[in-house]
Amino acid sequence: MTKRLFSHMDFVEYVKKVLQSSDYEFLGYSEDDKYDMSFLHGKKLSIVKVLEYYNLTSNGIIDNQTRDKLIRNFFELLTLSGKQVIEDFKSDLPDLKTGVIEKILVLTNKQAFNELSEIMDRLSGKILDNDVKLMLIPYPIIPNNFAKKECGNIVFTVSQLIGAIKSGVVKIKDIPAPYQDYMVTMMRKHGYRNFKLITNTKKRNKKDLDFSALNKKPKE
Repeated sequence: MTKRLFSHMDFVEYVKKVLQSSDYEFLGYSEDDKYDMSFLHGKKLSIVKVLEYYNLTSNGIIDNQTRDKLIRNFFELLTLSGKQVIEDFKSDLPDLKTGVIEKILVLTNKQAFNELSEIMDRLSGKILDNDVKLMLIPYPIIPNNFAKKECGNIVFTVSQLIGAIKSGVVKIKDIPAPYQDYMVTMMRKHGYRNFKLITNTKKRNKKDLDFSALNKKPKE
């Protein structure tokens, strides 16, 4: 099994930087597993949950396990008592607006974000007005130091790099470590579970991608 390249805290730290650049004042990390960190946004308390988990099927949609996990995390954040969270900060933040809390669920994959948004739109008339704000912040961001001549991207998101690999603009053998093995894992995560890296036996350490499985639906 490929070693995990990015930890959950890597995702959390990146989201933290993005929010801080948008006038969110960082307050601290949470000890509650229902959210990851808290911010002061104006005079309003904001709590943030980062969910990087997802798997796509061969049709490009999220699988059932991902859908269940997204919905479960949404409702856990939705039903979290805002009053209790505010009480925890009230002594340190006397100007904090009481009874007002912003709950943010950050997703890092666009397909997962789009599908959860559609599900929540369908339920918009059935849940309380204490809504959770969905936010898309793609991560990881992979620097393009291997295909500058082939394309103008300074950096790639995972989805952009997968598109470049599929189109042949980027060769998997040209992606440096540790991103090469990581992208193989991500290709499988995006529904291409039957493809594999093939090693050129004539030239050691040369790897190419076997695209024969890309047009085949992987077994679910």
